[in-house]
Amino acid sequence: MLGAIAWLFGLFAAVSPGNALTPQNVESIVQRSIVANEADWCAEPDYDHWERDDTGSEAKTYQVSMIDGTPYERLFEIDDQPLSAARQRDEQRKWDKVMGGRASESPSQRAHRLAAYQRQHDRVRALFHELGQAFEFTFHGQRPLGSRTVYVLEATPRSDYKPSNIDARALTGMHAEFWIDTQSYHWAKVTARVHRPISVFGVLIRLEPGTFLELEKAPVGDDVWLTTHLAVRSEAKILSFLPHRTYEDDRYYNYTKVSP
Repeated sequence: MLGAIAWLFGLFAAVSPGNALTPQNVESIVQRSIVANEADWCAEPDYDHWERDDTGSEAKTYQVSMIDGTPYERLFEIDDQPLSAARQRDEQRKWDKVMGGRASESPSQRAHRLAAYQRQHDRVRALFHELGQAFEFTFHGQRPLGSRTVYVLEATPRSDYKPSNIDARALTGMHAEFWIDTQSYHWAKVTARVHRPISVFGVLIRLEPGTFLELEKAPVGDDVWLTTHLAVRSEAKILSFLPHRTYEDDRYYNYTKVSP
């Protein structure tokens, strides 16, 4: 469930008279931010990182490594405690199996694995091109955020928007707020709320009002900003009638560029 929601969104102050912008300037900010953040998404596979996923009942910490073009998550801690010796051996066996498998796979197997990963990555990337058409953006001034200054833009669905694919159709059911760095145009923070039911992956999952996401990003080098925090609370129905609720708070850190 969290993966579906995170994928969906893999895609996402009061105004003083002196801060007012023309619609053309707001559109320019939006378009420059889309370009910057699409570039971030394309650069994301170039980095290894650590990830801590907290569901409220359990927290797991992983080392996420790009192995020959696709990521692998190796479990290192549960509830901030090292794994038992037996669990460490189990994780080592899994690691050795993956490394051995990727070293011995045929060219066609490798191509199939890379293509499957790229298709998932490209589905989120395609949503970047829909944002400017799907939302009406309203400028809400500038705010300090740490040592930086951000533009704050509210995004509401356009009534005349025609989604180009089934993935983009989900954008019609949410409101969002974008905090955009005034110097680099990267998204420093994005929040989104579902305001009417929207379907994800056909009719399998329907997100309900009350679903909320908060995303935070920070620079990791080479003018690349990557996710440092993702919090998701979902109110959903499976097959339109089975209620399902989830909450997860994830942290991402220690980004390291993968050696060529």
